[in-house]
Amino acid sequence: MASFRFYGHQPADWYETLCYEIELAAIPSAELRLQIGDLLERRLASGPLQLVASPLLWAERFVCISGVVRWRGGDRAAFARMTEVLFQLRRLAPISQVINFGARQRGDGGWDLATVALQPVPTAGPRYVPQIDMRVVAYPRPDDPALPAAAADAAVEEARAYVRAEIARRAADAKIAAAKAKSPMSPFPAEAVKAFETARAHAPEVLAKLEPAPVWDAVAKRYGDGDMPRWAPERVVATLYRHGTPRGAVYLDDAGDRRVVRGLDPVDAQSWHFSNALGPWVSDGGRTLWIARGTDLFRVDVADGVAHKVWTCPGKIDDLSILPEGRFVVVARESIKLVDPSSWSILDEKKTKVQMVTAVLGGAALLGTQYVLKKRVEVWRVDNDKLRRDRIIDAPLWVVGEIDGFLVCRAGPGEYVSLDGIGER
Repeated sequence: MASFRFYGHQPADWYETLCYEIELAAIPSAELRLQIGDLLERRLASGPLQLVASPLLWAERFVCISGVVRWRGGDRAAFARMTEVLFQLRRLAPISQVINFGARQRGDGGWDLATVALQPVPTAGPRYVPQIDMRVVAYPRPDDPALPAAAADAAVEEARAYVRAEIARRAADAKIAAAKAKSPMSPFPAEAVKAFETARAHAPEVLAKLEPAPVWDAVAKRYGDGDMPRWAPERVVATLYRHGTPRGAVYLDDAGDRRVVRGLDPVDAQSWHFSNALGPWVSDGGRTLWIARGTDLFRVDVADGVAHKVWTCPGKIDDLSILPEGRFVVVARESIKLVDPSSWSILDEKKTKVQMVTAVLGGAALLGTQYVLKKRVEVWRVDNDKLRRDRIIDAPLWVVGEIDGFLVCRAGPGEYVSLDGIGER
């Protein structure tokens, strides 16, 4: 048998969350705790076993970690991966005992059987808050009242957060490098992006006529009330936030006065998320605003500020872009649609998972951004009445827009790239 007892090495049945309690041979120093946290974070950053977003719990010589299987059918591989990590940890500090509290039913593998034969009941360990119900685990163990309750170590968690950020940054860099090999990109100066954003911004004294922008409340995890400005060169517009959600739109009229769009209330009997207001988007030289809420699209004449429903989309509207000649490109229900607003007919529709779309190159191309689950950019063409996906850039990019003829995306904090060759036909 290996040099430490392992209860639940290969269980016959298990819970969704795999919780491993590791008993070291001696109480680890603060430095050793940091090394253990670093090892676990790096070794489980990929592969079949993934750490859950919760702290490591320590109590003298004990440490408890929780993980889940990263992909379907990878359970046995996850058990094997944890065994590999334990052997690597043992190089840092001797291990006396490991218990898999995620085991629902005992296995009949050699290590499991030899462990129980050597010591039928695991060595007593610390209490947990919330307490682990030993009645439902395959290898229950007694509590040791002399031990303190297991708790997180702030220094370890701070170091783990740094490692996670480093790993995520390297993964993003690798994705961007791979995407560059398939879709040429060039570095774009951050100074040029800043100058572009400064030049196109409305004057501060004009923006001051809006309500202050809503502030993110980290405790409530929502925005406060206020006007969230949206960029439109023809008119100052903003999304109106109330009760932490986007509920409507505001704009400055020709006299420079703030006006709230009317006609969107009351909210119909849909879920609060489904009835969030998106926009406004601006057309007709600033004379017309467009607002989406759920499946409905509203038109607003800035002269009277009243919203009128003009179209119901077959699917919740996530974003839209107005092409120079007046047609709409709408992202809704995992599809992208080319819409003629004169008849509200859908000219073409293609499946895609992008959530945002930006028209560039005079409407000749569209940049679609996917930011949920998988981050990437898709390039679409508009050929007459047809949509055609030109390429996929599988990298965590965020579309900034068209700057002096360059199609610019943010690749990271203060780092920008231009997408090359998209303007060529």
